[in-house]
Amino acid sequence: MGGFMKPVYSFFIASALVLTGCAAPKPLPPPPPLQLATPSNEQKAAILNAILSSLKDPDSAKFGRIGMLSNSKAVCVEVNAKNAFGGYTGFQTAALVGDPEIGWASPKISKIDFEKCLEVLRRFQ
Repeated sequence: MGGFMKPVYSFFIASALVLTGCAAPKPLPPPPPLQLATPSNEQKAAILNAILSSLKDPDSAKFGRIGMLSNSKAVCVEVNAKNAFGGYTGFQTAALVGDPEIGWASPKISKIDFEKCLEVLRRFQ
């Protein structure tokens, strides 16, 4: 009887170890709150100039909200400007990444929602 019990215990121990490895993964912690800052006048001018330089008709540009990370490495800006056909596109969001000392990368302007753009900025925080 003593010889039979050892394999049974071994089976239960092995089963417990396997089931422990199959446990559901722990959920990821929530991301930290988004830390936004108000750009200085110099930063704002550099950001808007980067956007204007990428537009077909820069004189037609109208700007909305600006959301910049507190570390000043990424920004989302609402912009409405005329396209190649001379019609306004409606407000779209320009996402820029950069460094205050180096400058801002050419913006990617798309129909992405402003709040969604801010969520994407978390990667650069």
